[in-house]
Amino acid sequence: MRAPADSSGQQSPAAVFVSYYHGGNAAARERFEREHGTVIRSSSIYPGEINTGPEVRREIRKRIAGCDFLVVLVGRETYTRRWVDWEMHAALTRTRGTAKPVVGILLPEMADAGAFLAPRLEPVPSRRPVTEVLRRSDELSHELLAETGATLPARLLDNLLTGYATLIGWPASPEVLIEALASSTGRARPVTKRPLFARNLGQAINKTPQKDPAPRDAPMAVEDATVEDATADDATADGATADGATPRRPGAEPPSLERLLARLARVRHFGAPKVVAAPDGTWLATASEGLVELWDQATRTRLHVFDGMWGDIEGLAVSPKGDWIAAVDGIHVVRLWSVPSHELLLERWAGQWGAGAVAADPEGRRLVVGGSDVQIWDIPSGERLRVLKPPGRGTEALFYGPNGQWLGCVGGSHATVRIWPMPGAETKVDLTNRVKNAWIGYLVVDPAGGWLATAGGRAVQVWDVGTGKRLRSLTPPGGSLGELIVGPEAEWLACVGNDGTAARMWPGQTRRPVEHLDRPPRRTGQWITTGTRGTVQIWSPAPGTSSLDGLD
Repeated sequence: MRAPADSSGQQSPAAVFVSYYHGGNAAARERFEREHGTVIRSSSIYPGEINTGPEVRREIRKRIAGCDFLVVLVGRETYTRRWVDWEMHAALTRTRGTAKPVVGILLPEMADAGAFLAPRLEPVPSRRPVTEVLRRSDELSHELLAETGATLPARLLDNLLTGYATLIGWPASPEVLIEALASSTGRARPVTKRPLFARNLGQAINKTPQKDPAPRDAPMAVEDATVEDATADDATADGATADGATPRRPGAEPPSLERLLARLARVRHFGAPKVVAAPDGTWLATASEGLVELWDQATRTRLHVFDGMWGDIEGLAVSPKGDWIAAVDGIHVVRLWSVPSHELLLERWAGQWGAGAVAADPEGRRLVVGGSDVQIWDIPSGERLRVLKPPGRGTEALFYGPNGQWLGCVGGSHATVRIWPMPGAETKVDLTNRVKNAWIGYLVVDPAGGWLATAGGRAVQVWDVGTGKRLRSLTPPGGSLGELIVGPEAEWLACVGNDGTAARMWPGQTRRPVEHLDRPPRRTGQWITTGTRGTVQIWSPAPGTSSLDGLD
């Protein structure tokens, strides 16, 4: 379908919104509009045109609604840009009118990617579930990154696999562009299930740990994030990151352990660094800015840096003996290293979209990887032993009960915890939160494994792990939970309300009345209690064995 003719019989220019990386491909956008201005009418957002985040979003929606097509200029860094992802999402979700046809145009620098993709872009059958499309898209993206060092924006690749979007090289003439636009109409329904970026993805990094890191990716709606204008956002790779931390420069002094841990307490919503401790308390491991770093606990010095990850680190786990450490990177590749020798023992793609939660079993012979499903792997072979279904959409956190008697999973909706008895996981028990405005922000496990406490928002609830029955429920003082304090051996839990008072209950003594306190009880020093809303925290009662998984 060509652009309609005007009253004089001439073809009217096709209205297109051009999505591109402002910081690196502005010249390509200018060339595109110059060479094809006779057949298109561009409604792009130009660098510096709009200055505030909300105004940018409103103007983008307005311009996309008034266009016939979305054109994505794909360079080597385009896949990392959250504004490109947001613009595609706005065009596909029918926020105003119908979804727009999407045409991806590979810049000349991406010719190798086009040659690699051409024989591999086999459409996924229309009756297959969306999760299969996302899984195949992630797999193809990983192969493309490994082969060429760059990939396509994930949302574009999703819709190429379903046949909704079109991909071409740089159009040699306006006629070639018009044919590509015409062929992109009347196609299948778009795929929109992939979470939005909250920050720019980190680029693929090489083996040199001094590589400039890019801002982290966190899968949450961009409407909830602090948004600067598109030009300033694309410039964050050359200045301060959105959380106020300065990106690491080549040759610059890397941040100290104290700075990393301080950032963990400071960063909200944007993917705080992950931290795990050695079982004997001799070292810490932090995952931040695309690197996993080992630190001596006593001297606070850096022992080793594990690199080679793509993008930022999504999850981190350590074996109970402290002999290996595992990490999941931004494209869902799991790597496992020996702590004593620093040798890479395992490198394998997770085989699922959204992978980021990881946990080690109490014997150190299994690794659990969670995303769209929950997989149990043999260590160190990486053989997939079992696949389980998480509650809700995706996996937020994984954890084992004492002595490995059961495996627990927090679902993507932050509303349900699923428990599988081990070793076979033949059955399951769901602990489903039904309190309005209460989410699962904290987990506390009974040292004996009999009960589990969930806390967040307007409720602290205690559950029987064996039956899934709710044993107790407590509304925090003031109606909202500000902090949760755990007593010695989890004998009691104290929820601090937003009015500064506290209420203490005894999870193992269901008939003991709740004690109301004018001030929070003293902390014991045996439990980690840092964190904010949007973070699931898992505590262990023994010093040195605590683990914290930040989930956005």
